[in-house]
Amino acid sequence: MMDKEIYHWWGLHAFFQKGETIPLSQKASKDAFQIAHQRLLEGKIVGLFPEGKISDDGALGKFYRGYEIIPKDYEGVIVPFFIEGMFGSMFSKYKPTEKKSFFKRRIVTVYYGEPVSKDTNAQELREIIQGLKK
Repeated sequence: MMDKEIYHWWGLHAFFQKGETIPLSQKASKDAFQIAHQRLLEGKIVGLFPEGKISDDGALGKFYRGYEIIPKDYEGVIVPFFIEGMFGSMFSKYKPTEKKSFFKRRIVTVYYGEPVSKDTNAQELREIIQGLKK
């Protein structure tokens, strides 16, 4: 699931479509969560970022409860994860004053936590993910 504006970015839209990304907006969030629910019933993975936006400062922001409205009548768990190394990249809202080469190697690490119950609320999930950050 991703913000509808980012979903329609020129040059990446076809990639997002191929990856079966679910566009999400404040006006159409109910539809997006219905699609997510259907995919979960089909045994597919649904990835979402409960902060609802790209970080402005690299810190973990408030988690929104939208995912909690998805009915829990599917088999599954939540796998918490944290992506480190993207802050200041071309995908980040923060732009450092010192420009780095577009081709400069960046170390990106994804930390995964132990699976937790699909009933885990947004605040509990935020605390788990905060614990993954080093």
